[in-house]
Amino acid sequence: MKRSLLYLIASLSVFLFGSLNLHSQSLEEAEELMTKGEQLFGQSKFKEAMDCFASASRMHKSISGEVDMEYSTCRLNMGVIYMNLGDYEKAAALMADAARIRKMIVGEGDQRYLNVMFNLGVLYQN
Repeated sequence: MKRSLLYLIASLSVFLFGSLNLHSQSLEEAEELMTKGEQLFGQSKFKEAMDCFASASRMHKSISGEVDMEYSTCRLNMGVIYMNLGDYEKAAALMADAARIRKMIVGEGDQRYLNVMFNLGVLYQN
């Protein structure tokens, strides 16, 4: 009985810590993609930047869920790219999604929420 219990505990530990390690690696990859996307955006390489942000967005959503600050940042960045490309409908949808997420996380008075709202204001001026 003790041996079975120890085996079960050891198996769970390997599963849990192995799983945490995979999540940690995936989050690191997502952060690297976001950094690369920001660099590409700064070079006006919008399609390549979009690919980075879209991949990072999927990774963050699968690991942390939709109510996640990094996921909302990816959505905002994708919205800004679409705005720069003149696709205002897609830009508005992505930015509104980022605003909705940030409102849930930090509230309307937080600078991170207000940043999204500022970008939406710029978008609607176009």
